[in-house]
Amino acid sequence: MLVRQGFQYAMRLKPKREALLRRWVGCRRFVFNEALAYQFAEMAAGRKRPGYATLSARLPALKVQHPWLAEPPAQALQQALKDLCAAWDRKYTSRFGAPRFKKKGERETLRLPQDCRYDANNGTVSLPKLGVVKLRHSRQAVGELKNVTLRMERGRWIVALQTERTHEVLEHNSMADVGLDFGAITTMNRPGFRGGSNS
Repeated sequence: MLVRQGFQYAMRLKPKREALLRRWVGCRRFVFNEALAYQFAEMAAGRKRPGYATLSARLPALKVQHPWLAEPPAQALQQALKDLCAAWDRKYTSRFGAPRFKKKGERETLRLPQDCRYDANNGTVSLPKLGVVKLRHSRQAVGELKNVTLRMERGRWIVALQTERTHEVLEHNSMADVGLDFGAITTMNRPGFRGGSNS
């Protein structure tokens, strides 16, 4: 059985790197909001809501128009569009409403689904365009690294590592190995029992 598990660590970052991450989060927020505005405009014009393929195809032109969008890893901006499309899916499968525009300081996250490496021995994580980052490594993450999410929480940056590993499940085909304790009281343990023969 495949098991996915999350491990969270505080990141040891210098101010310059923290400022870089804040800019990256701002780029992600801009791409999300711009794509959502484009979807609303298309829907208001009576056209079909653009999906991920259409939104992703617009990214190169956006980077030309706004060169600072080239600073963060491209996958982080693509993930923002995937998150937007997933938010629309939740609208139709649950009680959530339509996606809303993101505000600065609200759920500041950045997801990196690939090109990340975790070093359990040194307590570090390597991130695209950021390099090796030291962690407050309280315990080792177990399993193969699948994706990384960065977020600002209470004034510090947290990295969440999602891993995957195979977990063996033991099957019991009979009750032979199962022991049950019903809390039975024997005669000798019964209150008031004095032992000996009846006379």
